[in-house]
Amino acid sequence: MSNFVLLFFYLIFSVSGIILVKIGGSNFSLNISKLDLKIQIGWLSLLGMACYIFSFLLWMIIIPRYNLSFIVPVSVGLVQLLVLFAAVFLLKEKVNFLNILGVLTIIVGIVLMNIKK
Repeated sequence: MSNFVLLFFYLIFSVSGIILVKIGGSNFSLNISKLDLKIQIGWLSLLGMACYIFSFLLWMIIIPRYNLSFIVPVSVGLVQLLVLFAAVFLLKEKVNFLNILGVLTIIVGIVLMNIKK
């Protein structure tokens, strides 16, 4: 499988996992007493966890294929951008000037890292 296809699916599953855990997070509860442990997790949170675990497995395949100094900043930057866009468009969260400035900084950083010498 192509490295870019792996990276694409990594990004999709990472962002999906984060957004689904956020959406399903209101159904999460953890109660611990002396001899009792109760965990309640909604199905959206479970689906989000499954996506995030799958993205981690993809990450383990991706890391050896790229220079670490390249792939980590680029992929983390892209995940941050995609999560921000998903939060705005799917969750109707608001962004301010500093959020937009941060997005532009990330985009400039990704472009700079991809300039060939």
